Amino acid sequence: MTQKEIQWTEVGDGEMNQSWPPKGEELKEGSSIEGRYVNKKENVGKNKSNVYTLEHDDGSKTDVWGGTVIDARMEEVAIGKMVKIVYRGEKPSKNYSNPYKDYGIFYGINDASENEGQKFQ
Repeated sequence: MTQKEIQWTEVGDGEMNQSWPPKGEELKEGSSIEGRYVNKKENVGKNKSNVYTLEHDDGSKTDVWGGTVIDARMEEVAIGKMVKIVYRGEKPSKNYSNPYKDYGIFYGINDASENEGQKFQ
């Protein structure tokens, strides 16, 4: 197939928001982010990762890159729920020599519409 024959379509909505943690910044144990879970983008970037978008009270949005732990735990969270993600630090891996990054994922247990504007404590 020649370059002239290829037709392209954009993946996702083409919009990338600020990311958490910000590029070049290391997470510290206890660092957290919260907001309403509004979107999931799949197969993003060279590693075909998931990206989860959280919307804040002021209308700004932050993208959180998925990984083994975040992806597995976000499967239980419905879009529209309030979410809090807490970095718990590196933990020793049982099967590999390298440690992994652990995260706590929390979501509002009330209906999303009842949770509007509430903050986690």
